[in-house]
Amino acid sequence: MAYVPRDRDEELTNLVRRAATDGGLVLVTGEPLSGKSSTAWSAMRDSLPGHRVIAPQRGADLRDLPVLLRGREGAFVLWLDSLESHLGEYGLDAGLLAQLAAMRVPVVATMRDEEYDVRRFSPSAGSSLLKKAATVELVCRWSEEELGRLSELAAQQVESSLADALHRRGGTGVTQYLATGPELWEEWWRARRATAHPRGHLLVRVAIDLGRCGIAHPVPVHAMDSMCKYYDAVGVERESLEDALAWATEVRYGVTGLLVSGPSAGTWRAYGSLIAEAERSEKTMAIPAGVWNEAAFGPFLPATQVRWLGLKAAAQAYYCPLAEAGDPTAMYNFAVAHSLSPILGGSRAAAEGWFRKAADAGLAPAARELGLLLLTQDEPEQAEGYLQIAAAVGDGEAAYRLGLSLGNRALRWLEEAARQRSPEVEGLSSELVALLGTAVRRPRPSRGEGPGRFID
Repeated sequence: MAYVPRDRDEELTNLVRRAATDGGLVLVTGEPLSGKSSTAWSAMRDSLPGHRVIAPQRGADLRDLPVLLRGREGAFVLWLDSLESHLGEYGLDAGLLAQLAAMRVPVVATMRDEEYDVRRFSPSAGSSLLKKAATVELVCRWSEEELGRLSELAAQQVESSLADALHRRGGTGVTQYLATGPELWEEWWRARRATAHPRGHLLVRVAIDLGRCGIAHPVPVHAMDSMCKYYDAVGVERESLEDALAWATEVRYGVTGLLVSGPSAGTWRAYGSLIAEAERSEKTMAIPAGVWNEAAFGPFLPATQVRWLGLKAAAQAYYCPLAEAGDPTAMYNFAVAHSLSPILGGSRAAAEGWFRKAADAGLAPAARELGLLLLTQDEPEQAEGYLQIAAAVGDGEAAYRLGLSLGNRALRWLEEAARQRSPEVEGLSSELVALLGTAVRRPRPSRGEGPGRFID
């Protein structure tokens, strides 16, 4: 992973270079997951490019290290990540540090704040050693300057995870996001088994997919639970909603749960790294059309422009590659994404184009939607051809709208014939004309759905 420069890098680099000349211990302390190891390693790598790194296992016996190094060619540096595991009778102490300093072998180490405080400020065996260390302290919360450097690297598209950390970390730190993301994903994925947390897994899956649908706002848990019906899952009934939610919201690594609470009680969203990983992972299955429809039309969130914009952009990004690859269902859903909200505007032509492609590929729902769209544009002749395709395979709405359109046109021409005093019209039953006129001139019923729905 690309390293993002931290504010303390220059200070730390100078300390490591000085230790290489004079000997000594350079210690990076900080909160858990604050980036201690990556920062210390970066400084050591940049400051001592010609040094060979000695990295013993935790708890290894270090007492013979001076003997092993004496007389060997080249420069060496001792790397002790999590220094607390390298202290004690067989580890690093003030005496061993003095021997290494005499040999110009610097020691670069890391340590958690709480471990450092316990040993540094108590009469422990490590206290005298830590007093000799040159320390640099890191925190999880990044400065504006550090975030600016992260933004620059993200803009260069060095790694997608950097942009994700910048935009999806929520209230957690950058290093916390990067460190916990893979672990959270793996734990969530394995919980799908019937003997693990199948309902908790599914609850989080719904939240992840809503995030992939562009819904950034937390959603009520009952709404997420109701969407579980759109997925095929095993053993969900074995776990209660209460147990599933408790598992999904439990804080991991002192950082976050799989679900993050919203400002209103009982509302939740998926932690950002899960959504980012889902967009990249080969493990993730398709988002069910039912979830897309809930995201677009569900009553659990207000129908604001922010909601529409986020969902429209997500749907277009999700379906566009599939549509361009020739998938008729994706073409249809891509068209639906373009026609989601009249308040956005500017997408009618694109929607019509993709509905037409899907209809021409033989998808009946697309033929219906294109026919309805053409009717609103006062193009009944074109509309009827597509409505007939959908009606022929059992689409009741298409059949009804086709009948009304044909009836309207028939009545219009019959009336024109009457004005021309055609003898054929004079012989037409007045009852039939009245019935036809009543049928086609009644107010058009609302579909009750607005734009077309996503389909699987």
